[in-house]
Amino acid sequence: MEPFRSFFVILTLVFLVLTFRKLYLLPQVCVPGTPCANPEPRRRQRAIFWIVTAQLVGLLAVPWLAPLFY
Repeated sequence: MEPFRSFFVILTLVFLVLTFRKLYLLPQVCVPGTPCANPEPRRRQRAIFWIVTAQLVGLLAVPWLAPLFY
């Protein structure tokens, strides 16, 4: 799988950028009275996004950091 590592890293970063765009840059269009009009789910989605992003960045850094522990 080593030859495909850069492809998967780029794919992961693309998905993170698209998610960031969806959560922060695109305006949310909601009709009042619908579940998306409540700001609490959006806040939870953003928190989960940052938790997952931190974990993914840690996993992506393992190949570069692993030699430091040998």
